[in-house]
Amino acid sequence: MRTRRSHKLVRELEALPLERKYFADYDYDILKKIPVRTKKNKAQTQYADAVIMIDTETSKKTHTPANDDERRNHVCIWSLAIRTQSVNIACLWGRKPSELVACIKKIRDIIQAEEVYIYIHNLSYDWIFLRKFFFREFGFPEHQLNTKPLYPITISFANGIILKDSLCLSQRSLEKWGEDMQVEHAKAVGKWDYDIIRDFDTWTPTEDELIYATNDVLCGVECIDAMMKAIHKTITSMPFTMTGVPRGESRNEGRKHNAHQWAVGILPKTYARQELDELEFHGGFTHTNRFIKDIVFPSDYPCVGTNPECEDIASSYPFNCIANKMPCERFFPCPSKKITPEYIRRNSEDYAFLIHLKAFGVRLRNPRFPMPSIAKSKCLSSVNIISDNGRVLNADYIEMWLNDVDFLLIYEHYHFDRMILEDVECARKDYLPRWFTDYIYKLFEKKTRLKGHDPVLYAIEKAKLNAASFGMCAQRPVKPDIVEDYQTGEYKNAEDFDFEKEYQKHLNNRNTFLPYIIGVYITSYAQKNLFELGACVADGAVWLYSDTDSVYATAFDKEKLKAYNDKRIHIMEERGYHGIEHEGKVYHLGIAENDGVYMQFKALHSKCYVKRPLVAYGDNFVMGGDLKITVAGVPKRGAKSLHNNIDLFQEGFCFDGETSGKLQHTHIYVPDIYTDEHGNEVGDSIDLTPCSYIINDPNTVDFEKLLEEEIAIQTYDDYED
Repeated sequence: MRTRRSHKLVRELEALPLERKYFADYDYDILKKIPVRTKKNKAQTQYADAVIMIDTETSKKTHTPANDDERRNHVCIWSLAIRTQSVNIACLWGRKPSELVACIKKIRDIIQAEEVYIYIHNLSYDWIFLRKFFFREFGFPEHQLNTKPLYPITISFANGIILKDSLCLSQRSLEKWGEDMQVEHAKAVGKWDYDIIRDFDTWTPTEDELIYATNDVLCGVECIDAMMKAIHKTITSMPFTMTGVPRGESRNEGRKHNAHQWAVGILPKTYARQELDELEFHGGFTHTNRFIKDIVFPSDYPCVGTNPECEDIASSYPFNCIANKMPCERFFPCPSKKITPEYIRRNSEDYAFLIHLKAFGVRLRNPRFPMPSIAKSKCLSSVNIISDNGRVLNADYIEMWLNDVDFLLIYEHYHFDRMILEDVECARKDYLPRWFTDYIYKLFEKKTRLKGHDPVLYAIEKAKLNAASFGMCAQRPVKPDIVEDYQTGEYKNAEDFDFEKEYQKHLNNRNTFLPYIIGVYITSYAQKNLFELGACVADGAVWLYSDTDSVYATAFDKEKLKAYNDKRIHIMEERGYHGIEHEGKVYHLGIAENDGVYMQFKALHSKCYVKRPLVAYGDNFVMGGDLKITVAGVPKRGAKSLHNNIDLFQEGFCFDGETSGKLQHTHIYVPDIYTDEHGNEVGDSIDLTPCSYIINDPNTVDFEKLLEEEIAIQTYDDYED
């Protein structure tokens, strides 16, 4: 609630005209009006209650670089916006990166607070260009958190300047974020020509170019401010990722129910045992039917169905959080002397199992089954594997860690000449605590009721639901520190990182409230549901493609689909969670919903397919829309390279970088900052070059890398205690 004093301040700020200013012409005394707040921490740290964002635009040195010296890029213009009390009070710009650092130093000197937060949308890009200029003025950072090499998400300096990545928070482009948040200043798409070489001595920014540069930062501060209001956070308590929002909310609720004690009672006692849980984690199931490669459907291929369809499982992960039993105690050695597949099947309703499988003579029970479920990448060792799209068709020997849900699915699909089930552990199963499933359901309800009404809150609640039901459950408890060498720009794991020590800290941290094994089982149940949905493909029809929670097929059996959905609705109602009625429609978790009918569909391998939506049909006519692609590594707009001809989509086809927008990133480091012959200040840089992508034979695709990308989840616990 605003006080009389704050209302007066807002009126004063609103009376100030927002003018785009060259940074040297701005009246920095205006910044003295920014309130300084105090954190609710032990140190009572003071911070500037303002949203600040910076952005840079860069230029190549030449269009046709022959060597690294000619490929070096430079910052040609930068922009900075400041917003406080929901009022934009500064919109500044300059030409040189040293000027940006001087501007930030001036802001820091004016604002008498210990901490000043500054956002950058895609920090990993701008940081390379700015790093040496920051080092020269502020020294090396005191703290830096990286999700992986070359991807910092926050950087803190001794003078209280804290850089944060807004892309990591929003998980979308600035253009899309501005649309979702419905902010005043949208990204000025189309006003910047990326093909122009902009040198300091020959180029002067046009009005359109200035609008482009400054609208980016105005859009950014307005998006962050809108999100802060929606999730009731301050600039200091804003999480690094969207996962941090439901993590904070659910953790606070969990504290009322002894969630920490519950989680610690399930978590393994040692990191060595925790690693086994990570070995059994497999992520989403994506696969193409190997028998329909290169075939455009509908086709002469003998099958039932006219136009391919997609059935999508609604809120698959949230459904599994609520509907299924999970391990509810720490695993212990299985007491049975003879463990067989039947023993596991008989007990899997009430007990979870961790299984070390060694299998000889592995082969599909039905050689024509289109979706083999064993991932080659999850086999710790193997002999003579024959694989398809990264999935095992047969092998002389495989060895892997599995839980009961995955094992029973695999045993249903594969025959083994001989198997050994050893080092088997078990734990009682039960539903997740009611306080947690209630929280998931309330997020689903809130998201549903916002549909079509408040796009800002809807986008936030949708992201919160996805993050709460999986992202924070599947967070690995220990991740090595990734350290940047500020001299060379290289990243490496901290040499003295002690996994066991850090894991014990995790166990003793009172903020630990969700065991990792929950995320493992959520994905296992999701895969089980996917195969049950696949069983709804009509007799004689073709199961074309699977993608985590979606099944593409030439036709579905409507009665089987109804039975599939009725079962899920019944499960949820038995748990006390009913469908949400909104504007005449009832929304249910976990049911299959039609996600599209297609005039054409063609798949080559995992994460490599194309489809043409069916727009309209009638007597003697059918109309399709433009082709849409899903190709790992190629932006969606790359579909234009096909010129709407689906027959071109085949092995060896090249998506040209100019059309798709796919860029190759080349990091270039220099010994020191210098000024080139055109007056450009040059430091380290990234060269972005349009990069073509050729569709490869599936035997040459790195499916293990695709799997890692599918399951890579980076979440960070960054709330104040």
